[in-house]
Amino acid sequence: MTNTEIGARIKQRREELGYTLQQVADQIGVARSTIQRYESGAISKIKQPVITAIAGALDTQPGWLTGEQESGAPANTGTSAKQPLVLDDETISIIDELRTRPEMRILFSVSQKASKEDILMAVRIVKALREENQ
Repeated sequence: MTNTEIGARIKQRREELGYTLQQVADQIGVARSTIQRYESGAISKIKQPVITAIAGALDTQPGWLTGEQESGAPANTGTSAKQPLVLDDETISIIDELRTRPEMRILFSVSQKASKEDILMAVRIVKALREENQ
């Protein structure tokens, strides 16, 4: 399978899930433009660990992306992106904070790849700063 064909499968699956280039890039730790270059076939040889990471982000099998596996393309044919979400009050509150406060988006973005220990340390620091300011 050519790079262009692999890229077309990546794009097809990304669009099926309703993901942006940036969302996929963030999940695998590369730049948005890199995903765009994979999709266009501009990158001459996509390494297997990258294929595996992209497949994981797109909830599909690496073999489907590379054309080695034709059947059962998506790992989850009833994609979670199309299922209705039921949000509790706490989740709605968090989403509202992320939507309305840019500083919260920064904090959330940084915390996505943090270890549990790092997050607990950050919580202690924020609590200490709050106490200091009261």
